[in-house]
Parts: sequence; structure tokens; C-alpha cells
Amino acid sequence: MVGVLLLYVFPSIQCSSLTSHSLNNMKNDDGVTAFDGMKIDRLKSLVELTADDIKVCSNVCDAYMKKRPLAKVMLSSVWDEKLFDFAKLFTRRRQEFQFELTIRTSQGVDKANAKLDVIEDTTRELSEQFRLSILLSQLRTDHRPQDERNESAVPAAGQPRAKTAFGACGREGRCEGPPGK
Repeated sequence: MVGVLLLYVFPSIQCSSLTSHSLNNMKNDDGVTAFDGMKIDRLKSLVELTADDIKVCSNVCDAYMKKRPLAKVMLSSVWDEKLFDFAKLFTRRRQEFQFELTIRTSQGVDKANAKLDVIEDTTRELSEQFRLSILLSQLRTDHRPQDERNESAVPAAGQPRAKTAFGACGREGRCEGPPGK
């Protein structure tokens, strides 16, 4: 039984060790505020606890491996209990890591969604400003031949003259001859 537990404990230790090592450098933006107002970094404390548990388990396994076969057989129930407790402990630690990663992932997704909302609003505003600037530039540069004829109908002196096929007439109603004569 002890051999089976050792085969279970070592992969659990290895999994916990790799996970804690890879998470050790993870940036932690938010901690949990304790009752006294101090920030508690849950991930950091979980990594430290797991590292301590791995050291203790390693020492227990080393002590077991150094025992003589007769001592292993005589105390097998004690060793079974110790190693089974470590197996349960590392299973619990793995669940704690998964929970912490789930929380961090959801926080990261929430932050990313908030940033995407800001980008979407900014893009929408810029798009509307761009459309308005295109419309204004089209209105400024849109010259119709009718507008040019209307502008030439107003003489430099400021008196409007209507041009007709028969000539130009001023305000007084006096008409001159046809254009060009």
C-alpha cells in the first residue's frame, strides 16, 4: 500500500511544484483586504504554503526511503496514513490553485472587456467625426454650374441683375439688350 501511495504522492508533488513555480512570477493586481486593512495576496500565500508542504512531504518520503525493510513493514500503517494525508493535501492544493486561477482569469476577462468597451466607444466617436468631416468637405468642394451662373448674375456694385435670353435687367426694370451687344 505504501508503494502505491508513493506512486501517487510523487506526481502530485511534481504537479503542485510546477504549478507553484509557474505562478510564482504571476503579477497580482488585487489582493484581498483583511479585517485590519492589510492586503493579502492569496496566490502568493498559496504558493508559499505549497512550497512548504512539498518540503515537508519530501522529508517524510526521504525518511521512509531510508528506513530498513523490516521497519517499513512494521510501521506500514503509520506510513500509509502519513502518505495518504499528503496525497489528500496535494489534491486540495491543486483545487485551490484551480480556483485561484479561475478567479484571476475572470478578473482578466472583465478588465479586457472594459478596455474593449472603451475602444469601441472611441472608435464609434471617431467614425462619426470622420463621416461628418467627409460630408463637410464634400459640401465645401461641391461646385455646381448653376451656382457659378448665379454668382455671375450679381454685379460687383452690389446690384442684382437677372440675366435672361433677352438681356440683363436691373432693379429699376430697365433692361439692356441681349448679352454680347
